[in-house]
Amino acid sequence: MRIVFDEHFITNLTAILTFYDERNGDSNYSKKLCKKIFKSIQRLTVFPQIGRQTNIPTIRLLIVDKKFIVEYRIQEEQDVILISDFYSCYINQ
Repeated sequence: MRIVFDEHFITNLTAILTFYDERNGDSNYSKKLCKKIFKSIQRLTVFPQIGRQTNIPTIRLLIVDKKFIVEYRIQEEQDVILISDFYSCYINQ
């Protein structure tokens, strides 16, 4: 399966990484976080069902670093994993 990134995912990821850059005064944490996120997403090509199921059968959630969620859809007919959203559970801390 190949991975496709929705524009919404890219926008939210960029906003969250920018938030941490500004809050921390450097990009060290954001760089480490970004590597973790993409490493976790890459794992989906081998184990696409690894994410938690939701009440919507086509949507799954991948937890990254216990604080972040990658929302994705498996589109088997196109052999695609669509990475559709990214959000933080703790952005206000």
